[in-house]
This record gives sequence, C-alpha cells and structure tokens, in this order.
Amino acid sequence: MSKKPWLTSEKVNFIIALSAIVISIASFYATFLQAQAAEKQVKAMTLPLMTLTHGNYDSSLHKNVISFTVSNSGMGAAVVHWSDLIYQGERHNHHVSFLKACCSKEYQAHIKQVEQMKQSGNAPVEGGTLSSPIRNMVIPPQSSEFVFKMFQAPYNRSLWDKLNSERWQVGFEICYCTLLGDCFISNEKAASKPVVSCAVKPS
Repeated sequence: MSKKPWLTSEKVNFIIALSAIVISIASFYATFLQAQAAEKQVKAMTLPLMTLTHGNYDSSLHKNVISFTVSNSGMGAAVVHWSDLIYQGERHNHHVSFLKACCSKEYQAHIKQVEQMKQSGNAPVEGGTLSSPIRNMVIPPQSSEFVFKMFQAPYNRSLWDKLNSERWQVGFEICYCTLLGDCFISNEKAASKPVVSCAVKPS
C-alpha cells in the first residue's frame, strides 16, 4: 500500500488562500499607514502658528512707535475668530480698554491734552494711535497684522513712556481655525491647544 503524500492539492489550495489573505491584510495596513501619513502631511501644510510680538521702533519709518503685532509664521492660513490682549488677568478686545487698564492716569491726561489742543485750534498733526482689531479675518501664512500702534509725539510722551514700560506685562490669546476646520487657542508664547470651536470665549 503506497503512502499518501503530505502535500495534497487540498493543502496547496489552503496555503494559497491563506497567503492571499495575509497579503491582502498587509496591503490594507500599508494603505492605511500611507493614508495616515498623507493626512498628517496635509494638516502640517495647512497649520498656522500664531504669535504676538511688540516693539518700540519702526525701522521702515525711522520713528519711535510702540506696536503690537500678530504674526502667522506657520504653513497655512489662519481663520481668526477672536483675539484678546490680557493685562493683569483681564481681557481687552479694544486698545482703549487696554490703555485705560494699563495706563489710566497717563491716558486720561493724554485725552484731556488732545481735547485742549483741538479747542485751541492746534489739533495734533503727528503721532496718534492706529488700531486694527484682530477678529473675523483671515491671516495668510508668513504674514502679520498689527493690533495697534502708538507713535511717539511731544503731546503723548507720558502715555507713550508708560505703555513702553507696561508692554512687557501684556499677554495675549487668539482663537483661530485652519482651512480644514481644526481650531486652536494660542497665547503670546505661541503655545497652542486644540479646541472644538472658537464659538465660546474663555471668561
């Protein structure tokens, strides 16, 4: 009686089928990893990086100017919903509110002096403050938007000096979303944390 061979056609078919399943699983896993890598790459390419900078001199104008500027140094556009300056734990979404908080005495004296100059027919022709609220706007990558600027002038020197001192104590928070809909809150140190949306502002 002849011995039955170990490798039968049934076993060959089983091995072929099992190999096909293993190859399919490996192919699926490789595709999954590739899709994950592609998704991470797309997110990285659309990720903004928001920072707040401040200074007291404009080299392009050759003037003493205190400025607060929001910059997007990331790779993608930032859809900004709101931003706040933070001074001594209080939030300010307008430069007047901030100036009253940081430099109340100097700000009130400044306003009084400007009003007196206007009444005497000597309205200021230089200096002054420019503001640009950073909210409900898009900041492209590698671009900046100023929050506000104060030019130094003889009539605002006390306020300018006070603000120049206090600007180092200013914090910042900004809530923005990427073009893919991922949202973040960043502070003046460029530390970001993901949030569900920018609909609710921290109290």
